[in-house]
Amino acid sequence: KQWYQRRVAITAGGLLKKAIDERKKRFVAHAFSQQIIQEDWQGELTYKVLFGKVKIWIRFVLSPVVLPLFLLQYLFIDRFRKVALLDSNAARHMRLLFTPVLCFATDMMNYFVLLGLLLVTCLLPQTTPTPDPVEVVLWVSVLSRILVELDQMHQQGLWRYFSNFWNFIDVTTCTILTVSAIYKMSVWGIYAGKVLTTPDELQMKYHLLYITYLYGFAEFVLIMRWLNLLEVTTGFGPLLIALRYMLLDVFKFVTVILLTCVVGATIAVYSIINNIQELDFSAQNVTIPDEFNGVQTLITSIAWTTFGLLEMPGVDVVNDSTSTTVIHVLVLVYVLVACVMMLNMLIAMLNNTYEKIQENCDIEWKYARSELLKEYRNGQPFMFPFHFLMLPVTAWFRVSLSQEKKRMLDEERERERNALFDKLGERYLTMRNLNCNFNDMDKLQGWKHLSFMRR
Repeated sequence: KQWYQRRVAITAGGLLKKAIDERKKRFVAHAFSQQIIQEDWQGELTYKVLFGKVKIWIRFVLSPVVLPLFLLQYLFIDRFRKVALLDSNAARHMRLLFTPVLCFATDMMNYFVLLGLLLVTCLLPQTTPTPDPVEVVLWVSVLSRILVELDQMHQQGLWRYFSNFWNFIDVTTCTILTVSAIYKMSVWGIYAGKVLTTPDELQMKYHLLYITYLYGFAEFVLIMRWLNLLEVTTGFGPLLIALRYMLLDVFKFVTVILLTCVVGATIAVYSIINNIQELDFSAQNVTIPDEFNGVQTLITSIAWTTFGLLEMPGVDVVNDSTSTTVIHVLVLVYVLVACVMMLNMLIAMLNNTYEKIQENCDIEWKYARSELLKEYRNGQPFMFPFHFLMLPVTAWFRVSLSQEKKRMLDEERERERNALFDKLGERYLTMRNLNCNFNDMDKLQGWKHLSFMRR
């Protein structure tokens, strides 16, 4: 019975895959489902002893050398021996490389390479428009990462791809670094080899400073990606899952609720102050604080006031107590709504999210680990900078594997159909009380009409 349940769960399009896609967390977190997921995650590593696991990891590390040799073996030896492509050593090695845990390990190593290059680039002084060699290697690494992300996007689909928080981080980082590379190349093309005047040199330095801003922001976003590695662990997994959901709550709160109040209060207060200045009697009766001088400054002041980082100053309109009262009332209403009600609502939302995750921490963590399997089942197993050479090999392997599965499925269906018609033939002979050879049944008129469906 357990083996029958196992077959149903792991069949293509079966219950387990569908449960992960439809977020059936309790079903996925069941011990039986987790056993299947663990076996699928580790592949050949599942039932290996220590020596066997070390041997597989050595083959994985030596893949950039071993895999081309296996491909040459197939091209010049196995083909003449009539060995099928999918039965060759190259195909067996590719199946090993596409083990989800190995794809995950490769992705983490590529991430640390990219992060190291970005950290070195951020620490380098941007004094000349000429790209530094480390910067060029960083751009090549980003291009490699973009190819990997595009491949995952193609394999998973846009909706499924962007439903993963870490994929969103990857796309954001690649976008910022791509803009930085284009910006730096543009500055290099404009100012390289040119005799610069003082204004031109100052303008160039500002461009280089803006590029530093982009690198710094990309580093801040990318360094959060390593938390994905900690999500797999038992100790940090539930905590990081709760943190991720809480970040989503903060994002919703800031973008939808708080931003609306800040913009609304800013426009209301600024419109009153601006009109008082325009219509007021030489504008000498209005005492305007520096925090209210301009729209940008006013937005910043009101936003910082929300979190208690800045004290809201007052505006005094001499000889016009009505305007003073209206501005104070607007500021008071904003403080009550944003600082008292909304911040407390945010605290309640975060507390509710944390309690919900803690109540189901084991289920949430096991489901998050199952989503990793879904993501890395079609991952890239090659280290930088071998993506450019191995992507065609990956495409070939996936097409060949798909064709092999289709052929095996067709053969299985053909065997089942033949077995079904063999049983029908035996039953036909028994019901008609005919004494003839089973191989001569095609001569019978009634059986001809029934066996026509077989074709």
